[in-house]
Amino acid sequence: MPNITVVLLGSPVNHGVLDVVVKEFGWFLEIAQSLDDLRVLSTDRHIVALLIDPAAIQLSPSEALESAMEIAPRARRVLCYRFSDTMSLAEMADAGAFQTLATPLNPTEVRQCLGFVWAADRRKPANVVSLDEHPAPRRKVTPSITPKVSSTVA
Repeated sequence: MPNITVVLLGSPVNHGVLDVVVKEFGWFLEIAQSLDDLRVLSTDRHIVALLIDPAAIQLSPSEALESAMEIAPRARRVLCYRFSDTMSLAEMADAGAFQTLATPLNPTEVRQCLGFVWAADRRKPANVVSLDEHPAPRRKVTPSITPKVSSTVA
């Protein structure tokens, strides 16, 4: 299995904090300066989280999320935003953000965010049956009590 990786798409976000926290999870951190760099990384790495700085790649938050979803559809997309950004958190979630992180990055918030990513990555989706799992054949159940039929003569 490829290395489990967190990718920072766009570089201006302070990745020193990110590097320390990512290592706590036993993951690797990669920097993608552009969507093309992300395409290259997504070919041979298991990208568990993708932190996106839309301003750094000169896209709107919704365009950045949509592009990232096309390139790395299984990655949890974390949108990095500035307090001056005008997009609401609800709009970010509707656009496909798994989580959001305010910049500059706070180590506690990064750790919590990646903890959510870690938990989501390990949780098996509810109504999914693996192809390796074969359900047991169904048995026909017959009632053990036979209902009484009474006949009344009038």
